This record gives sequence, structure tokens and C-alpha cells, in this order.
Amino acid sequence: MQAPLYLIDQDIEIKVSGIPTVPNNTTSYDSALNTTLPKGVIYQTGTSTDAKGNALPDLQIVKNPVGTTISS
Repeated sequence: MQAPLYLIDQDIEIKVSGIPTVPNNTTSYDSALNTTLPKGVIYQTGTSTDAKGNALPDLQIVKNPVGTTISS
């Protein structure tokens, strides 16, 4: 997020990056990134892409009192 405040109907772009602890191109990682969005920020289904811009399947969305937790 680039600004401290956004209009309620304004779309924002959030990038979440995961960096492997062992930089090895032959290693296969079976993991997931969990991201907690602040209250009021709502994930739009069908918008996830990988680092190359390829579409990813929709995420599992779990709502909690603190915010919206998104996990793949």
C-alpha cells in the first residue's frame, strides 16, 4: 500500500512476496503465505497472480475480528 488512507471505493494493489531461505532452483517448496489485511480492506476474488503475472486459483478467505486473513 502506498498511501496511509484510501477512499472506501478505491481499489489498491498489495504485493506479498515470499523468499526461500535456501536459494536453490532445484528445490520444490510446498508452502503457503498467510496475509492479514487491515479491517476495511477486502480481497477481490480472481485477482491473485504469481511473480510472472500468471493467474493463481482463488484463495481461501477467513474473516476474523481483527481483519481478513487470506491464505492460499
